[in-house]
Amino acid sequence: MPYLKTPLNFRDNGRAEVVVEGTRELYDQVLFFAVRTENGELPLEPAFGCSNSLFTRDKQSGLTASMALFWPQVTVNRVTESEPDATGTKNMNIDYEV
Repeated sequence: MPYLKTPLNFRDNGRAEVVVEGTRELYDQVLFFAVRTENGELPLEPAFGCSNSLFTRDKQSGLTASMALFWPQVTVNRVTESEPDATGTKNMNIDYEV
């Protein structure tokens, strides 16, 4: 089943670009959404996501729990973060396997 690709983009024929099920691109997108979605933010799926990752030291446990519930084929092995750069931006690296 195809999923809409984000950011949303349209081809020349007017169809939306999609991500194919089972691809690394899909799982990267799913993990991105899980990290950016706070628990309780989605009324129909309040368990999806993580607690606010900005203030949480153990980001891996929340992400692992969310993936186990919604995408059990994804196993989160390790989550690391860089130190803030001059603009205050931190990069997060998620090591996972399917």
